[in-house]
Amino acid sequence: MSVLCVGLDVAWFGGSAGNPESQYDCVASVVMSAEGPSQFHLERIHLVERDADANQLWNYLQGLFAQVGPDTRIVFAIDAPLQAAGHTGLPAVRASHGGAIERRACENVLEHSRKAIDDAAGGSDGWRPNIQPGAPIAPRVLQLLHHLGQAGFAVWTAQQADARRLAIEVFPAEAIWAAKRQGGYPAQLTAPEVKQYKSKDIKGQSLTSADINTLANRVLSGFTPILPPEVQWSALISQAGGWLTADGVNHGGKLLDDAVDTMICLATALSYAGGHYHVWQDQANPADGHIIGPGGKLPIS
Repeated sequence: MSVLCVGLDVAWFGGSAGNPESQYDCVASVVMSAEGPSQFHLERIHLVERDADANQLWNYLQGLFAQVGPDTRIVFAIDAPLQAAGHTGLPAVRASHGGAIERRACENVLEHSRKAIDDAAGGSDGWRPNIQPGAPIAPRVLQLLHHLGQAGFAVWTAQQADARRLAIEVFPAEAIWAAKRQGGYPAQLTAPEVKQYKSKDIKGQSLTSADINTLANRVLSGFTPILPPEVQWSALISQAGGWLTADGVNHGGKLLDDAVDTMICLATALSYAGGHYHVWQDQANPADGHIIGPGGKLPIS
């Protein structure tokens, strides 16, 4: 059966009013079948007036979903909190500036387990993800979830893990850390080198196409050893590099950052579709979120 795998780096609030480069969503997709990957797309969606109701994003996604047959499974990996429950005293939705926020149960499980895994490895050495509290959920993300629900998507639960149309929550920083802990990056490559694509030191700095590809390849290549070989991840990285060049990205900042994170979301969707994934969730409070990462061979589950 074919699977449409989709990764989305979503602007939780439609971007910042004062930063035009943040007013985009970025979507990567590929169809996986027995013959391998096909129909790779990487697109940036400009959010006119910041798309508070997520309709512009949804219009693009509907067109993408319509390109595959009705029996095609869809695994949709989204870089945003998708579930939060039981947080008394918090507002119903997240405020774009300030406001009360709180870690979800799944984030506490990730932090506790991550620390145990890093301690067993001799320390985090800069690889640990910085966890941003996920509750409450951003209003634009809630709008997207409404659209997805209307279209028959289930948000991941243990009971819905095999749903034909499935949305999963991804945290790119966790995915990078998990790839490291599963042997995805060579020992001589440091965390600051891998994460340089997000560095404030290159924000706004003029970069050549070769520079851009080096920064993207350095982080994305760490997923090659932990993804199923039929994914042909190296070829997809190469196509993404060509897209970045054609897209005119020539400096560090959001345009580069978001495209790379989108590809990490796609890697996680592909890993999930191939049955190679891990889940962070509080079994005593499953409604308070989940985080899914690529590969299933972490030292401690």
